Amino acid sequence: MRELLQQMLPLEILAHPAAIGSLLLLVVLFLYWYGTRGFAVLKVLNVPGPKPIPFLGNFLEVRKYDGLHAMHLDYLKKYGKVFAICVGNKPSLVVADPELLKQIMIKDFPNFRNRFNPLKPGPLFNKNLLNAKDDTWKRIRNTLTPTFSAGKMKLMVPLIEKSCDTLLEKLEKIADSGKALSKRSSIHAPNLTD
Repeated sequence: MRELLQQMLPLEILAHPAAIGSLLLLVVLFLYWYGTRGFAVLKVLNVPGPKPIPFLGNFLEVRKYDGLHAMHLDYLKKYGKVFAICVGNKPSLVVADPELLKQIMIKDFPNFRNRFNPLKPGPLFNKNLLNAKDDTWKRIRNTLTPTFSAGKMKLMVPLIEKSCDTLLEKLEKIADSGKALSKRSSIHAPNLTD
């Protein structure tokens, strides 16, 4: 078998500079294709958005904007209410139009039920509200939807207003005392709303 392979493809050919160059070119082209294969969908759909980098997508731009939220706000101004970004090699569609979001999240729910999660949770966390997918998410959504009906949300308004008033009172006391309140201390101060 080995002799037959050597007759078909002599090893001397691989030592030729043109063969080495061709092999390197094929490897580079394969790596480029592999790193950009997820981006082809965005070209076909003709969705506006920044040009992604192979393997990284738009991940480096998050650092330039000092956060994903600031990047989304800038892209909203540049590309409109619907644009695409790529986190790694995974394309994502960002929708900022409330009417279109209502259409997607309510009427077309069966077509758009899974959300993007950059981290892969372990088996213990696959079935919670934030990480559930497919039928598990559908079951959780069907269970929770009646809880957030318009009537029940209206009943929660007084509770929310009371919590907001308590928070404002405590923040006013802190402001009157002249003490500085850093972001970190506000995160670690659960007694602000007690």
